[in-house]
Amino acid sequence: MKKLLVLFFSILLTTATRLSAEDGGTFTLTGIPSEYNGKYALILANIPRNVLRGHEDAKSENTPISNGRVTFPLWIANTGNRYSGNDAATNLIVAIYLSEKTKWGEIELDSVTFPSVPFTNGSATKTWKDGQGQKNKGQDAKNTEPEQNKAQETKKVEPEKKKESNSKKLKNFFKKI
Repeated sequence: MKKLLVLFFSILLTTATRLSAEDGGTFTLTGIPSEYNGKYALILANIPRNVLRGHEDAKSENTPISNGRVTFPLWIANTGNRYSGNDAATNLIVAIYLSEKTKWGEIELDSVTFPSVPFTNGSATKTWKDGQGQKNKGQDAKNTEPEQNKAQETKKVEPEKKKESNSKKLKNFFKKI
């Protein structure tokens, strides 16, 4: 009887763990430049009172990019729980790396940031072009009319204020976790 009871609780615990790992939302990023297919991505975002990430713990692997898209299962940092809320995440960053495992301090190939992303039942989708990135920073200027570009060229160019790089933002995220 004792062995049967232990077996029952073991099965129950295993099933509950699997269900909690499968429940929860996702974040999908589409329209990723084709040069990043076969590379890997990492996601971090702020939610009220916590941080979201695309893996259960800091030792997990990055998520592969395929056909210009990546879908992350979302986890609440340091809890082991999947995210399923209806929050607006802030400073959502998706960084692109060469390898499955990111080493501390490794510089990303590229990244894209979204100042605010609304989630419904733990899920959201965005496109690469809607974000603010490092390499894709100037894409909006390419889509403007030629007259606007000429007018911009004739204006006195003032130096931009130094902005915090996405690499620095990622390092700060890792420090929080």
